[in-house]
Amino acid sequence: MIELNVKVFDSNGQPIPSAIITLYVLDKFWHECPMEPRIRQQANFYNSDQPFAQGTGTQGPFFVYGSVMAAGFDPAYFPMTPWDGTATLDISVALSFKQPFKVAPRPWAGNMCGVHIVGAPAVPGGAADSSLILDWFYERYEPDFRAIIRATWKEAGIVDVLVSWPDSQEFGHTPAQFRAICQELIQNGFRPCAMLSAKPTSSDEIRDLQGTLENIMLVLPLILKLVPRMCLGWELSLWLSPSDVQWLIDQLSPLILPNGTKFYVHFQEGYPSYQQPGGTVADFWHANVNKLTGILYQKKLSQNNAEFLDSLSDCLQRFCGGFNMPDDKGDGLPFDFIGLELSAQWQFNGQMTTEQGNALGRVAINAPHCFGPNGAEAWVLGSGNGF
Repeated sequence: MIELNVKVFDSNGQPIPSAIITLYVLDKFWHECPMEPRIRQQANFYNSDQPFAQGTGTQGPFFVYGSVMAAGFDPAYFPMTPWDGTATLDISVALSFKQPFKVAPRPWAGNMCGVHIVGAPAVPGGAADSSLILDWFYERYEPDFRAIIRATWKEAGIVDVLVSWPDSQEFGHTPAQFRAICQELIQNGFRPCAMLSAKPTSSDEIRDLQGTLENIMLVLPLILKLVPRMCLGWELSLWLSPSDVQWLIDQLSPLILPNGTKFYVHFQEGYPSYQQPGGTVADFWHANVNKLTGILYQKKLSQNNAEFLDSLSDCLQRFCGGFNMPDDKGDGLPFDFIGLELSAQWQFNGQMTTEQGNALGRVAINAPHCFGPNGAEAWVLGSGNGF
């Protein structure tokens, strides 16, 4: 007897009889094979004494993949599994209890490119000093070492972790695998912030504006109501026009903000906004009331501490309502200002130590608060390189 079974268990190894399973089978030519119905509340999808797909024009070997859902559990996805169609195949899928969505607070507590772990293995794209852990490469480590990273972060008081869909995709991971990493972080007490796009690094990644949106939409539905923070993309002003950025914000904000997720932008060094030519900082932010939560700011690397503080003061005076800026992003509070990228490049290149990076982060966090004409208060809500 030839059987194709999908068995679903909870985290304690107990069967979940009510699970809804969606299953697909592809043949050697990647053609979809007959499997009706594909969605069912039972484990057995094929039970016969005849080889699977005999007489249907399809040829093995086959590939089986799909998803599982059950009330009270997070959905799970099982990757393509080879099957010759002539022997029983059992697939076991474990579901995790659903974690309630937690809205992130305004402050940020993270260190995205300044934590060192002696003995860390090298990963593709990592620093020459393999002990340096980049948040967005967390998923490139094996599970056992990811546990060491999490323990190190917890000991340092780190809660906010930057993850990146384009970097995950470049590494060869699927949207489901990216979601699984976000789930793992959340289940262990962390708050992932997902970067949704990035400047193309190869000809394969060059997309038009609609293609960029479509690539974001590959993963967005899987992380809505899961990830508490999202950013439209890395250094948006280096590879998109102001109109492109605004169009993407307009398309995505109605999907993201109503879920309670915070939604940010990230620009090149020293950019507090990205307005149309001839426009002002205020023009950009007025256009994004009720659309954005704030900015993940990038410092000019060449600035000394005094120059950096001057830049922060200028930004904060605007974010509390000065220079015609709005002092209410739509929820009664000013736009959030987080000093995300302060020294990442220097720390990656080995030009700055962890202690120096942390000290720079404290310069930002301790910058004087600013108060606007209507009493609104703005300050640096956190740093991406030390706190």
